[in-house]
Amino acid sequence: MKQGDAKLVREALGRKKKDHQAVDDDDDDDDTSAALGALAGQPVTSNVALVSEGAQCVAATSSDPRFPASQAIDGHESSFWLTTGMFPQELVVALPSAALLRSIRTITRNVRTLLVESCDKIRPKSFSKLFETDLDQTTSLSSGGYQKYEEKLSDVVQAYYIRMKITRAWSNFAAVHSIEAQGRPADFVK
Repeated sequence: MKQGDAKLVREALGRKKKDHQAVDDDDDDDDTSAALGALAGQPVTSNVALVSEGAQCVAATSSDPRFPASQAIDGHESSFWLTTGMFPQELVVALPSAALLRSIRTITRNVRTLLVESCDKIRPKSFSKLFETDLDQTTSLSSGGYQKYEEKLSDVVQAYYIRMKITRAWSNFAAVHSIEAQGRPADFVK
């Protein structure tokens, strides 16, 4: 990297830190990668599963008007989709367009086993497994009782839809505060 490029990265990161009151140390690597990717002409990834970006919850197995499925993709950690007391429960998110996914992040409560799948077709008929994981029961005050999980995908995955299945829970009810799909639109051209 040229000296001028390194200076631009430091300045961009400095501006970002000033704009945000609290910056986690873990985010520094992501910020640096994003800034370097932008400088190298590579697309910067972002959460493509946000309501504000055009994503929609098109199916959910439980519904409560106080805790709608759309709250899982509204970008606010304090809001959530609440399941009923029977499992499995699932949520299907339609992305605004085909996207190339690099990772999936979730913030949940009381989820014991989580399965995440994707569909690369315009009409969601069949889904392919991205990952399945067992989550620890979290009651820690430092985490706010949240289960935070990120799965970095071994290969970039093209998807129009993401399906999140909660197959087992630690309680009668489970909550999904956030499901993020880190990626970029599939039609990105340099």
